[in-house]
Amino acid sequence: MPRALLTPLVVDLDALHGRILQRSTALNAMLARHLGAHYDQAPGLAAKDAGAAAHGTAALVAAFAGASAQGRGMIEQASAGTSLQAARRLIEANVPEPDLGPEFLCQRLGMSRAKLYRLFEPIGGVGAYIQQRRLTRAYHALTDPAQAHLYVGIIAARCGFGSASVFSRAFRQAFGLSPTDLRATHHHPDADNTNHADDNAFTSMRRQLLGMGAGRG
Repeated sequence: MPRALLTPLVVDLDALHGRILQRSTALNAMLARHLGAHYDQAPGLAAKDAGAAAHGTAALVAAFAGASAQGRGMIEQASAGTSLQAARRLIEANVPEPDLGPEFLCQRLGMSRAKLYRLFEPIGGVGAYIQQRRLTRAYHALTDPAQAHLYVGIIAARCGFGSASVFSRAFRQAFGLSPTDLRATHHHPDADNTNHADDNAFTSMRRQLLGMGAGRG
């Protein structure tokens, strides 16, 4: 690891010289496992991924060595990123749960509401994110030929909505058409109704919602 990368993150880098890391503490054991995994995976890392891995390793070493103000900032940032990923995975796994919300997430993640809200603030808030994931899953279900036999109300329930009417209103607000109209347009493209697929506003909103969360898991 380049000394220049670690220097601004540690209060006294020279104090690390000759220090032997014992496995007797959880942090030391974590650092050892991280370095071992980094060594094993290094040959297959792309250049951009290698840089990200090096910065993450530097933050972990700084936590062990006594982080400077900048180092603590990096540690907090890395911790927030990990927590957000865990929250997003939990949301994705529990989209069908009608009780999915801040209290549900806080209990299972062991974090305060304040921290949860801070994590999701940059991406629009936790409530909006949950709604987006539910609507995205519903969109895929409505356009899936294998689920064409299911009533809209059943799909709504499977996506965590308490009622078909609440779902329909939210869906229309997000995509610009009702769930029934989307299904008809998708499965019967020659049907006598407005071609929403060609509407620029609809297409833009669809791409935004369906892309929400992509690559963040």
